[in-house]
Amino acid sequence: MKYHLLKPEIMLDIGDNTVETKQNGTEYLHVDLENWLGDDLLETSSFDYVVSERLKLFLEKSIFSGFDFETIEVTKAEYFDDNYGLDIPLPTFYWMKIIGKKNKNDFFLENKIDLYCSDILLENLKLGFMLNNLEIDSEKDNDLEDFLDKMIANRKKNLDE
Repeated sequence: MKYHLLKPEIMLDIGDNTVETKQNGTEYLHVDLENWLGDDLLETSSFDYVVSERLKLFLEKSIFSGFDFETIEVTKAEYFDDNYGLDIPLPTFYWMKIIGKKNKNDFFLENKIDLYCSDILLENLKLGFMLNNLEIDSEKDNDLEDFLDKMIANRKKNLDE
């Protein structure tokens, strides 16, 4: 089975009511929306994954595997209304717990944070869901490496002057 590394946009901050333990990780998820750009798959700052109700219903009715769902608490951050620019109402969001194993399921986690998705599931997601801000198979830490390269180039330029 071929897999792709997915990096959903992080649009959700962890809310004060989130409960995390060292043994089990996140036990109760509260997200505080900063903004929403319309994607059906989102990531929190603590590497938990959140999906729209539309995506949840599709996955539950499908043959795909490696996930489970729980309800979450969703609140809007102080500046959400100033940031939000879509003409559509917010959907109901659900916590998608990734429980799959590599070479067995369609979703799985590597290193407890990297989300992988099977090729066939990704093709289905691309056809029916908003994923405009989803990075697929991008290099890890690419933004950090670009930032460091620019910083080093600027420093060299300043030293040469």
